[in-house]
Amino acid sequence: MCLLMGGADLGGGQALLEEALTRFTAVAGRDDGSLALTRLSLAVTLLYGGDRQRAGELCRECDAFCQAHGDRWFRSSVLVGSALVALAGDDPARASAYLRESLPLRVALGDTAGLAQSMELMGRAAATGHDPERAARLTGAAHRVWREVGRYQFGSAHFRERVTESAAHARGDLGERAYESAYQQGFRLPLDEAVSYALGTGQPAQPPPKPGPASPLTRRERQVADLIAEGLSNRQIAVRLVISQRTAESHTENILRKLGFTSRIQVAAWVAEQRGTPAG
Repeated sequence: MCLLMGGADLGGGQALLEEALTRFTAVAGRDDGSLALTRLSLAVTLLYGGDRQRAGELCRECDAFCQAHGDRWFRSSVLVGSALVALAGDDPARASAYLRESLPLRVALGDTAGLAQSMELMGRAAATGHDPERAARLTGAAHRVWREVGRYQFGSAHFRERVTESAAHARGDLGERAYESAYQQGFRLPLDEAVSYALGTGQPAQPPPKPGPASPLTRRERQVADLIAEGLSNRQIAVRLVISQRTAESHTENILRKLGFTSRIQVAAWVAEQRGTPAG
């Protein structure tokens, strides 16, 4: 897992991995697990260093090894490496396809940290693919799992920088309140529901609407407000409610004061909002 995050010293890490790759190849040939692991580590190091093409080639070599040997654990990481390459190439659809393939493997293997990583990268892919609501939910779901793992993103600055940047884009596209709402929906999802949502086989249940604050108006003032929303004048309201015009005017003044409004149009809009219908 950590090998997919990238170390701090990319240049030094690349040199050591290149040397290890040469030595493993000389000793074990090309069909060796240690060699494949070194390839993937080098692929991620190269990717974060800007060499996307060679990183992709190494990931494909690793995938061929996994297919030949039926190595599910290693392949789940190789698929994530391939997704990182796709994201670097601005191809969120391909990245999502790799991640959807990796997720069931990580579920079957009980790789909780791997699940968090895959889901957060799916959120990054969703943000890149202009689906900020899905990005927010997946990020929330991933953060809950990371919290349970105990070491967020394995402390990798390279991984954190990129997912933080994509989350900021999603937040900007969706708006602060809507993003936070979607994020919290994802954060509250049980793990099995989060996985289903990530795979596209389920939708998170929408929370029930929170009850609005109690109306500051008395029952009679609310009646007057409803009639104001209908467009009636104070005189017409007085006739309708069989009260004096001065009393109707007093109720209207109280309504404006309590609601902090200065016009009858604002009162009409407030009534429409309370009813859950558009004003006008």
